[in-house]
Amino acid sequence: MRLYQNDELFPLLKNCYFHPSRDRNYKTDDLKSQLIFAMITLWKSEKIDCFGKAFLNRAIRNIIINEMMPEHLDLLIEMLGGIISRLSDDELAGMIMMCVLYDEKLLQKMLAVKNFTPKENKMFGEVKLKSGGCNAV
Repeated sequence: MRLYQNDELFPLLKNCYFHPSRDRNYKTDDLKSQLIFAMITLWKSEKIDCFGKAFLNRAIRNIIINEMMPEHLDLLIEMLGGIISRLSDDELAGMIMMCVLYDEKLLQKMLAVKNFTPKENKMFGEVKLKSGGCNAV
């Protein structure tokens, strides 16, 4: 697996996920900024555990570069709706990772929980983010 450098994320963010042609997918500048910070948090994460499977930084970056699509962010926005603004960068980074790794049906079941918040949801509780200098959970 290739070792990705820190400076490889920003062109990807600018030219793919947050290209000006995609601005219509982000209802507000605040939403767009929050997603950018969550992507940076995810990129800098040393480790993320999703449902018992650990991903180290190198694997996380590989997933962002080779598996993630802008449509994953679109799906996340659609599914989370207004609660996105209440999530921390770490929580949103974990949700982005889950959106890429798991299918839409699992996410729909998780979000069907009444008054869903990642902090209180047992399914989300199995996602742990450890970031370097990002105040991670």
